[in-house]
Amino acid sequence: EVPTQAHNVIGYLDNEAANTVVITGHYDHLGYGGEGSKYKGPRKIHNGADDNASGTAAVLELAYYLKNNKLQEKNNYLFIAFSAEEKGLLGSQYFVENPCLPLSQINFVVNMDMVGRMEKEMPLTIEGIGSSLIWESSITAVGCEAFPFTLKKREDGPSDHAAFYYAGIPSLHLWTGKHNDYHKPSDDIEKINFEAESQIISFIESFILLMDEKGKVDFHLREK
Repeated sequence: EVPTQAHNVIGYLDNEAANTVVITGHYDHLGYGGEGSKYKGPRKIHNGADDNASGTAAVLELAYYLKNNKLQEKNNYLFIAFSAEEKGLLGSQYFVENPCLPLSQINFVVNMDMVGRMEKEMPLTIEGIGSSLIWESSITAVGCEAFPFTLKKREDGPSDHAAFYYAGIPSLHLWTGKHNDYHKPSDDIEKINFEAESQIISFIESFILLMDEKGKVDFHLREK
């Protein structure tokens, strides 16, 4: 097999702050399927509307908001669309091993992987609560009337925040849960809940601005 070159896509918002918040989602998917696909039919494109065009759209929307909200926040922001996540979290692992700023300057990570399929009464799942003792109270303080939360301590779930956690950086992963279209061609745009995703992004905006007042977030290594 010929090696393929993949590219992480990065944007930086410089607020002349000491620390930088990293906002991420992976933009790769499975192409025509192959390894990782749960589809058994004839060759068909896997668009990955939820996994993870939804998270990529959230990264772009948060970048637009933070760039244009007329505030000079107390953090800088690094927006990263990772590639090769589906090949084994390769893009995020590469970035952590070859960062474009000292890892010690990264305040925390917000990773969005599959945030497009919230159904009625469905919670927003936030994993990585164990990576800082401040997370639970902060998320509760922001709250959201549109949906409940399921908070999980699991810090090293199978997405791009895991490499940061292993590097000692507080990291959260937001997602709306698995579904029957996961890794199939049927994970497509007509099944995306745009209104709910918009509400999720609004929650993240509020959460980021709250965390802006809290300085450097302390990392917590949870004993398993």
